[in-house]
Amino acid sequence: MNKKIIGMLLEVAYGKGYYVLSVQVSKDDAIMLVVDGQNYVNIFPTGQPALREIYEFEIQMVKTKPVVVSAFRVNAELVVADEIPSYEALQDLDTTGREAMELSKLREEHEKQLAAIEADPELLAELDKAQKEETEWRQISINRRLQAAGIEQIFSDDDVAAIENESKKPTLTELARASREERTDG
Repeated sequence: MNKKIIGMLLEVAYGKGYYVLSVQVSKDDAIMLVVDGQNYVNIFPTGQPALREIYEFEIQMVKTKPVVVSAFRVNAELVVADEIPSYEALQDLDTTGREAMELSKLREEHEKQLAAIEADPELLAELDKAQKEETEWRQISINRRLQAAGIEQIFSDDDVAAIENESKKPTLTELARASREERTDG
């Protein structure tokens, strides 16, 4: 026969393979519940329980000795079992996921697109022309950087021009001085 005890867990002490739970069951009464180390992990699977919280302890009498069977934090946030999908629903989700990740269909579509590109001589010529232009541009850019000395090796001509234009802009201090001078002149 199981008995339920509701009380505030005040303290947990450990010694010689046993845990002693100090539980306040009323304003004036407290009890000590003893749990062996192996069952403690089953009762509190997440580790150390929160102290100063209200728990519902289920006690079972084994021979003449009370044994804690379970502990449930009364104010804990719960997910109702009815809201958890059944095992069959999870299997269906797994099957759907496998179908969505079917890569052979995607590979076939990709190969069809490549075949269509390869069958079009105008498109191949256009791609070849674009590739040659990009290769030439990269070679020119590499040669320019190799001929440069110092910081110019890192920055292109466009980068240097942007930096020079940025340095020609007035600073905030200069703008503030000009604004002050306009006020005092006017």
